[in-house]
Amino acid sequence: MDLSVIIPAFNEEDYVSQCLSSVKNVLGGRDIDYEILLVDNGSCDKTSQIASSFSGVSVFSISRTSVSQARNYGAQKAQGRIFAFIDADVVLKSIWGERIEALCNGCNKLFVTGYQYGVRDEPSWIEKYWFSNLKSNHISGGNLIVSCDAFLKIGGFDPGLKTGEDVDFCSKAKLIPDIEYTTDP
Repeated sequence: MDLSVIIPAFNEEDYVSQCLSSVKNVLGGRDIDYEILLVDNGSCDKTSQIASSFSGVSVFSISRTSVSQARNYGAQKAQGRIFAFIDADVVLKSIWGERIEALCNGCNKLFVTGYQYGVRDEPSWIEKYWFSNLKSNHISGGNLIVSCDAFLKIGGFDPGLKTGEDVDFCSKAKLIPDIEYTTDP
């Protein structure tokens, strides 16, 4: 298996369908073998039911916990040699699929890559007031791509963190000399 797309979700019934459709659209027809794993992190809405209606999506329901633990749970279930962590409200563009395909077909190294969220033309409140003003050089946890071996070497996401798990993960990756850390907008 080339790629595991791991999606933690909590009460994302308004967005998960668009997210999963975009994953299938940007990866469908590419020269990669992939799986989609959605980890429902204790939702009390229809997130799991909506995700289960998509063919080729494995849905795992867990009791409410931190996003770190949900991401790690998905990684434990994943079979790909590359993990792509995205959030359930992310919509991927075709360039993302092109970059992933290039990684899958030409990469045999330890790496961490990805970028911060882009902002839609009609942004949600969090996109408008948080992500559009974010000035950081870390890779967002909602768009983080990592080789399985690098993920294991880093030790996954810190399960004790309720937020900032992506900053912590990237900081650890930067300290390991044989992991190539690059941002890719």
